[in-house]
Amino acid sequence: MKRPRLARYGNGPVIALVAAVGAGIAGVASVWRAIEVESVNAAEVAQMDLAAALLPRPDSLLTTDVATTLDLDPFYPERRRPARRFRLPGERGPSAVRRPGLPEGVQLTGTIVYQSGGGAALLQRPGFATLMIRVGERIEGLTLDRVDREQAVFKTTTGVEVVIRVPRAGG
Repeated sequence: MKRPRLARYGNGPVIALVAAVGAGIAGVASVWRAIEVESVNAAEVAQMDLAAALLPRPDSLLTTDVATTLDLDPFYPERRRPARRFRLPGERGPSAVRRPGLPEGVQLTGTIVYQSGGGAALLQRPGFATLMIRVGERIEGLTLDRVDREQAVFKTTTGVEVVIRVPRAGG
C-alpha cells in the first residue's frame, strides 16, 4: 500500500504551513492597525495645547539651574579664566619656591630621539634662533641627561633631575 504524499515527510510540512499562515495573519493585522485612521473631532484638536502637553511644566525647572548652565557655557563671549585654578581635593598648589629649570624665557620646542640612544633638545630663546643641545652638553648650569618623546631631562650641578616637557597646544 502506498503512503499518502504528505505522510512521507511526517508532520514537518504541515506545521510549517500552519506557522506561515499564522505569521501572515499576524502581519496583516499589524499593518491594518498601523494604517487605520481614526476620526478626530476638529474642535478638540483646536483646543489642544500641544506645547503644554509635551513640554515640562515651568515650575519643574529651577531658575538657578538655568542660570548656572548659562554661566558655565564655554562659548559665552564674555567668559574669562577664573582667578584661581581649579584643583582636586588633596592636590597641591603651585609652590612659591622656584624650582631649578631652564632660564627665564627659554622654552623646549621639540626633542630628537636617536635610535642608537641619546638625542637632542631643541630650545627657543626669545629673539634668537632655535638652539640644539645634545645629550651631555650644558646650558646655564644644566646638563642634558637624556631625551624622551616630548620631554628632556636635565641635571643640575647638585644632581637634581629637572624634567622639561614640550608645551602642548592650549596650555
